[in-house]
Amino acid sequence: RLSLSNKIPTGNAIYLKVGNDINKTFLTTIDTLGNITKLFFNDKKEILTFEGVATQANFNFYDYNGNNSNDYIFTWENNLKIFDSDKKEIYSNVFQEPVTHLPLCFKMADKTSKIGLINANKIYLINKKGVIEEGFTLVG
Repeated sequence: RLSLSNKIPTGNAIYLKVGNDINKTFLTTIDTLGNITKLFFNDKKEILTFEGVATQANFNFYDYNGNNSNDYIFTWENNLKIFDSDKKEIYSNVFQEPVTHLPLCFKMADKTSKIGLINANKIYLINKKGVIEEGFTLVG
């Protein structure tokens, strides 16, 4: 049983990253200011900021580039930005219309990762090279 005195912001999706021990296992989420909070299971708390990310961004935590480390995926208004685990921007796109849903992450049968985005009437599927997949954009 864990006894944690630190707290994590609520109101947004919370992701669990399981490490090889309790000191490397944590929960992570985004707060209302666009900061990422990591609460480790040893009660250590870390707050990360990312340049160029809006305060009301949506957030997902997923290994987008396939390097076995989760990446930070943000959407807000017309924007998609992805940062690797070292906070280096690895992908950015500005769409013609606002992104209307959380970014969805998919592990495909061939073990590649893709990101799904939805705006007012289009569905995008983006591969790890940042290319929109063949057959997309779909009207939806």
